[in-house]
Amino acid sequence: MVQTRNAIERTLLALMLLGIGLFVAAIYVAYHGLREEGALKDIDTAQSAIVSELAAFSKIQREIGYTRFIHNFKNGVLRRDEGKLRLAQKNLESALAALDELVKLNPGLKLHTEQLRQTLDLYHSNAYFAIRLISSGIPTDEVDRAVKIDDGPATTDLKALFEAIYHERLALQEKLQVLVEDRRHHAEFDVVKAGAMLLFAVALGWLLLAMRLRVKALHAAQDGLA
Repeated sequence: MVQTRNAIERTLLALMLLGIGLFVAAIYVAYHGLREEGALKDIDTAQSAIVSELAAFSKIQREIGYTRFIHNFKNGVLRRDEGKLRLAQKNLESALAALDELVKLNPGLKLHTEQLRQTLDLYHSNAYFAIRLISSGIPTDEVDRAVKIDDGPATTDLKALFEAIYHERLALQEKLQVLVEDRRHHAEFDVVKAGAMLLFAVALGWLLLAMRLRVKALHAAQDGLA
């Protein structure tokens, strides 16, 4: 009878240990799932930010490019067309708004915008200056010389902005690759976990059966004593 009780206690202890093992496994699976979900959310947020940054950068390029600002400014001066110069100013205002949006999205990019901003502001002022010179009858070649600006520093900023966004995108791709590799490894580990859980289930069933038999033996022993 004492042996039967000891066997039952050992069975209960084994059941408790199995329960602890299952509990720890469940915590691990839940923790990893939450961590992976958080990483995916971070990547999604970063990806959205980069898409917005690229959209703002593309708008800057478009507004100050050959088909808009450059075309309107050059033709406004050479053809002495005030309307074109006004359009050039609108192009610059749109580009500056996109530049503000870009810095808002990523304050770290501000370092690469100062010379570009100064150049765009100066061109905006020079458009007004060109209008005044033209209305005063100043010859076209003199107007052209008066409003010329060295836009080399602005070009440097544009290149630096593109490279910064490009490297940001590369860093995001690396994070995504790490997550994919981590998920692949855990997918392999999931097979092992499934096998372990199956073994746990078999062992648990066996222990329950063993405990039931021990209880029956204990009851039989008690009946015999009665």
